[in-house]
Formats: sequence, C-alpha cells, structure tokens
Amino acid sequence: MRTGLDKSKVRMALQEANMAIPYMNSQGTAVKLPGVDALTPSVNREGAFKINIRADTSLRKRITAPHAYSDRMDNKGRIGLDNACYNEFWNTNHPDDPLNVQPPLGVAWSDLPYSKHRFSRKAGAQQGGSLPMSVVRLVASNVL
Repeated sequence: MRTGLDKSKVRMALQEANMAIPYMNSQGTAVKLPGVDALTPSVNREGAFKINIRADTSLRKRITAPHAYSDRMDNKGRIGLDNACYNEFWNTNHPDDPLNVQPPLGVAWSDLPYSKHRFSRKAGAQQGGSLPMSVVRLVASNVL
C-alpha cells in the first residue's frame, strides 16, 4: 500500500514526531500513532523514567501472521529446536567448541512445555509448534 506523500514529506513528519513524542511524554501525556503504536511514559519505584511502546494490535497481527515474512532467512531449519536438540546439533557440527545447555536444576527436558519440538536431521524439517521467545533468548545467550 502506498501513500500520496513523497519521501521528503514522510521523513519530515517522522522528524517532527521524533521531537514531539519526548516533549509530550515528558508532560505525562501518552502519544498514540493511529495504526502504528502508543508511546506511554512511566516511572518506576526508583524514579527512573521510561517510555512504554505498545504496537497497534492490527499492525502486530499483520507482521506476525504466518508467511508475513517474505525475505530470505538463514538457518530456517533450526526454527523450533528445543535446547536438547540444539545442543546435539551444535555439538555434532562443532566438536571443537561444544555447547553444554542444561535444563533447569531438577527438571527433565521432557517435563518442559517446549520439549515437544524435535528436529529431524534426515527430513531437515521441524515438528511441533513454535518455540517460545524465552527459549530462543536462552539458547542465544548460551551460544553467543
């Protein structure tokens, strides 16, 4: 979908919003960008100020819809790996730099809600549902 605005006018409007949002938030006023997001100021118990950004529901649904991403994706076959499978995959391909991801203390891999995710190297495809972002972050923090 396109607009009747040229690049310079869009850029100018975004620069104006860049100046207006901090001013409005500093006055305690939330800023809603219809169809995009809402930026709401808040303060924590220590007195630190921050801006909460909440994406518009329809925008979020369009972005996160299945098949919404159309560009090339590196390592797409690794999506959905649980920690045990990723650990095995990594160690097989990097024997000189083994990864040792363990389940939380006193918990078995099979007891975790994401343990249903399995990777078949022969088929090269994932099985099961999507992997929770907390697990993706955990794996990334252990790898990087």
